[in-house]
Order: sequence, then C-alpha cells, then structure tokens
Amino acid sequence: MKYFIILMTIFFSSGCSSKSAENEEITIKIMKVQWTGVSIKSEIISEIITALGYDVEINTVSVTLAFRALASGHGHVFVGAWFPTMKEISAPFVENGYVKNLSINMTEAKYTLAVPTFCFERGLRHFSDIHRFKDELGKRIHGIEKGNDGNTIIEKMIKSDYFNLGDFKLESSSEAGMIAAVKKSISENKCIVFLGWSPHPMNRSIKMNYLKGSDEKTFGANDGTSEVHTMVNSKFIETHPELKKLLKNMVFSIDLMNDIMVELHNEKVDIMRSVLRVLDNKPEVLQSWLKDIKTRKGKPALPAVQTHFKNLKFQR
Repeated sequence: MKYFIILMTIFFSSGCSSKSAENEEITIKIMKVQWTGVSIKSEIISEIITALGYDVEINTVSVTLAFRALASGHGHVFVGAWFPTMKEISAPFVENGYVKNLSINMTEAKYTLAVPTFCFERGLRHFSDIHRFKDELGKRIHGIEKGNDGNTIIEKMIKSDYFNLGDFKLESSSEAGMIAAVKKSISENKCIVFLGWSPHPMNRSIKMNYLKGSDEKTFGANDGTSEVHTMVNSKFIETHPELKKLLKNMVFSIDLMNDIMVELHNEKVDIMRSVLRVLDNKPEVLQSWLKDIKTRKGKPALPAVQTHFKNLKFQR
C-alpha cells in the first residue's frame, strides 16, 4: 500500500476516469486530513480494501482539497466529513452531483470551542464569556490547520463580531501544535480557548470542558454535537457496488474510537497495531463491517481480511 502527502493544489475538473469499474484496475484513493480520528478510520478502511484485492493510496490534504479531489476524481473516499460544520464547504460539490454524501460513519461526536477545566470553573463557560477574558486570552482563539472548517467558523465569528469577538485573532496551527499550546497554557495556569472534539485523546489527557452557546451560525445547535459522514466521488461509487456496500457498513462507535485512541496514546505504537489490538477483543465489529461483502474474486471478505490482519501483526 502506498501513502502520499499531496503538496500541491488539486486542480478541479469534472468527471472521473472511465476505468472506474469493479473489474478493472484502479487505485482507490482515500483522502484524509491530519486528524487522529480520521487517520484511524482511513487506515482501517485502506487495509480492508487492500485485503479485498484493490490497490489503495491514502492522500493527506486540507478539508477543502479533500472535497475538490472527490469532485474531480483525483480522490474517491473521504471519511472525515464532520457535520454540521462541513455542510457549507461540501454543499457546492454535492449539489453539482460530483460528490455523494454516502452514509454516516459516526454519531454523537462533538466539535466546538473548549477551555481547560480551571478556566470553566472561573466562569469561562459560554461563548458569550470569551470576551470578558480577552486580556488573559491575549485576544486569541486557537485552531488547527488553515482551511479547516472549525477555523473558518472562528474567523466568521471574529469578522462579524459575534459574541463580541471582533478584536480577537485566530491562531492557526496543527492538531499537535494546538494541543501543545493548550498544555503549555495549563502549565502556566493561563486560560486558553481552543478547538475541541470528541472522540480524541485530548479528552482524557487534558482536563477540559466544552463551552456552551454553539448555534446554527457557529458549530451547530446542541452544543456542537456532530455526525461524521462518508463522502465519495459519485461516478466511482456507482461503478463499485461492493465497495459501496462496504463503506455503508463501516460505522465507528465512540467507544471503539476511544479504545483505539487510548491504545495509540498509551502504548506509543502505530495506528494499525493499536487497531488490531482493540479488534482482537471486539470480533463482532469486523463481522458487522464485512457482513455480506465479497472480495474482488467473489469470495467471502471476512476470512480474507482476517488473514490480512494476521499478516499485518507479524509485519509489525
């Protein structure tokens, strides 16, 4: 399996290759963003599709480039579409028919602004409280990579002076960089407002609370409760009915993701080693994912994937 980091813009063009047929040679291109949860799901799906007999690439891009890649046919699958925050970004590509919102792969997720618990206890509990702490916060809200939907929402809040945030600035970073900044602020007993989400190891490694006040103009109603969707290139998915069934089967519970993330964080091992350790104790998960799925050669998928996973253990 090949892994590529896309370092240049994917140019938009309509349609996808005419070779996108189940029985023809094609490399399945999974688009992902550099987030722990999306990386885990992307690698699991990549290894399963590999076991079914396909060639697979994982391409790491920004959120916007992920959707452009799906629309142009440079990408086929993206399992990191968080809704409602990505609804606006994805809408044009779905409406023109190039991208299909295939299924929901995770429910009861969360994505909104958060603070360390000691700040929450001091009164920073709601979006409307942020401006009262502006001096201590340095008039900054910490996000992740540029082009991320969460960053875009923060920028719109600042531009529109929503919740009196007009004199604030967005501090863009990476997932790891933002978390490092949070931990540094905690060590200095200083308040910080940052993008938080669940599932993610930050919820166990950092004493934190999510702010109240999210609405349709920000991270959605119900305080940032989210669903994560599987998005695909429309032509590709209709010419690959077996992969379509598989991707619809690929549902990830919060408990499963938390278990994998804890294993990943505590044991300091790579993603698939963490996944394999967790799935060893949850055989029903793999069975549900592969129910009624066949390999490219028409054989039951479960034995093929079990053999592939067993070989992965030896390789690691």
